[in-house]
Amino acid sequence: MKILTKPSAIDPREFYDVSSLAPLDQLLFVDIETTGFSAKTARIYLIGAACFSSMKDGETPPDSWRIIQWFAEDFSEEQELLEAFFRFASGFTHLVHFNGNQFDLPFIRKRCELLGVQYPFDSFSGTDIYKRVTTFKTLLQLENCKQKSVEDFLGLHREDTYNGGQLIAVYEGFVRAKKAGASREVLEEFTKPILLHNFEDMQGMLEILPILSFGDLMEKPLKALAAEGVSSCGEEVSERESKKDLVIRLSLPSPLPKPVLFVKEGCSFQGEGQEAALRIPIYSGELKYFYPNYKDYFYLPAEDMAIHKSVAVYADSSHREKAKACNCYTRTQGDFLPQWKEFVTPVLKSSYDSPALFFELTAELRSDPEFLSGYASHVLKSFLFRTAH
Repeated sequence: MKILTKPSAIDPREFYDVSSLAPLDQLLFVDIETTGFSAKTARIYLIGAACFSSMKDGETPPDSWRIIQWFAEDFSEEQELLEAFFRFASGFTHLVHFNGNQFDLPFIRKRCELLGVQYPFDSFSGTDIYKRVTTFKTLLQLENCKQKSVEDFLGLHREDTYNGGQLIAVYEGFVRAKKAGASREVLEEFTKPILLHNFEDMQGMLEILPILSFGDLMEKPLKALAAEGVSSCGEEVSERESKKDLVIRLSLPSPLPKPVLFVKEGCSFQGEGQEAALRIPIYSGELKYFYPNYKDYFYLPAEDMAIHKSVAVYADSSHREKAKACNCYTRTQGDFLPQWKEFVTPVLKSSYDSPALFFELTAELRSDPEFLSGYASHVLKSFLFRTAH
């Protein structure tokens, strides 16, 4: 078995707050290479790991990221490989991987079971980048959620041209050549693409971390900087102008790795770096509030409104009727914003059966940064980004 250590050219701290996943010294990025896809019959022949090192270790400088690879030079070295890797991993508490929940970790667990090796990761916490990406795949219009697809989306380049399945035959060729006594130069021709693929998978995992910023939009608080009413063509408008949008300027929890524009049914989100603008159409006119218990109300057809029974005694009985759910309302004129579940009360609608919900946009709400921050998150999670879930 060989253990190789190299410094990483990528420091993810430059473009993402890695410590938001776990303390730096507790993070261990992991990827495995196997001789097949069934852990019952295939073996693990290579494990790659990336971690932050604050100490000089003779192979990498201090305060940098390094990549370690445990490589089995023969099928019989799998147990030795696993045990050596676990000894190293014992110094960490948080695993980061790409689709590890579905493949890497169950595969390692099964191999440990078959080899009689204790599986140590049950006590670890973890982050599966693949699982995070799937929640906003539709949002980013990704063809699929493979690591190379994410790298392509972010404009990243790798030298490696293989996938894991293609490297199985390469590794098997290496084992046969080694048993046959092939020269070091011949063996290196086999190992070079294998080690490069795993190394770039590990380094790529560090480099694609900014993709998690899109998930942070849905999971972490947004900060409203300002809000203004603008016309549909983008010009500032007066408070009385009917056709207008509300534009909320935002500070984002994590800088976006590339500029984005998402548009859905009149709402839009445009972000670049750590700033964004969220545009929501304002409805100006009349809406209705429907009282929840219509049996306690009377409807007044002439006034087109419902009044409570305690007040209805003062109305002529010929001018009132028992309220129904569809006419038990009071009408309100003003400016209104949409909501996709009860975010602000009272909840207003155009008709009883309408699925569209609104609330009145008052001057107090328009100037309240805390409200605007919460409403921006509501719009993103409940409507604009909900196709990603």
